[in-house]
Amino acid sequence: MASYALATVAGALLASLLFGSCLAGVIVSWTTLIQRSTPTELLGRAAAAGEALASIPYVGAIGLGSALVTMIDYRALTVVAAGGFALSSIYLVHAPVLRASARAHAEARSAVAPP
Repeated sequence: MASYALATVAGALLASLLFGSCLAGVIVSWTTLIQRSTPTELLGRAAAAGEALASIPYVGAIGLGSALVTMIDYRALTVVAAGGFALSSIYLVHAPVLRASARAHAEARSAVAPP
């Protein structure tokens, strides 16, 4: 996918390397969260549910993307996707409710966990 956005092979390889490096952190964090917050006897079910939650949107996005690209130019879709990403990023940076919830959760965990 990166080869379509970048003009050189070296740039595409660098983008792929960066994407792969970032993805590893997300996957490790997600898996660790599931393992730490699930009782041992339910760990297999929780891991399967977590994988389903993470994978099902991809299936829908592939179907939706292939349908849209047959009707709308891919460059317009890329601009719309970039705009949606930018708006989502702005919301997440400025959402006080999310920050307050994360802060309260971190304080609750530090109060329970031994130093």
